[in-house]
Amino acid sequence: MPRQKVIEHPDEDDTGLQDPDEFLDRAHPENDQYMQGVEHIQRQIMHQTTLLRSKQVQILKSVFAGNNFIETGRLHGTAATTVSRLVKSENGQRLLNLLQYHLKLIEGPNEAQRRNMLWRMAQADEKLDPKTAIKALAELNKMHYQTKQLDQALTTPNAPAAQVHIHIDQNLMPRGNLD
Repeated sequence: MPRQKVIEHPDEDDTGLQDPDEFLDRAHPENDQYMQGVEHIQRQIMHQTTLLRSKQVQILKSVFAGNNFIETGRLHGTAATTVSRLVKSENGQRLLNLLQYHLKLIEGPNEAQRRNMLWRMAQADEKLDPKTAIKALAELNKMHYQTKQLDQALTTPNAPAAQVHIHIDQNLMPRGNLD
């Protein structure tokens, strides 16, 4: 009886696909958690807009932009009561909430949130790591000083702008070929 040939088969685990770690750039901006969150909200906004007619979406965007119901109705050729009902509807509320969430997400933290975070850091590290607490307080002081200067500049419109003078010691940094 003739002997049968043995045909080797690849392992079942080997699918022939390349490991994603070999070609994906983990540091690429699209792989950042923040960017993925922004894209997720954008997809939800797009889905929500498919549940509404295009005119309704435009009306809601006008309201979101700050127009009142009367202005929005006049702008889109509809009654203010229709705009009000649309804004109060479940789909209208959801779209407006998603737009507001998206706006806050891309704006980032405001000054009050940054100040609060620095204060929490200073309090938490006061006894454990005083250097970190001191740095947090220094940053708070910088923010306060910059805000005070800006407010002062805005209240006195004819005040001369602060001038910066840079003095370079020629012995320490002599002129080079590129100067």
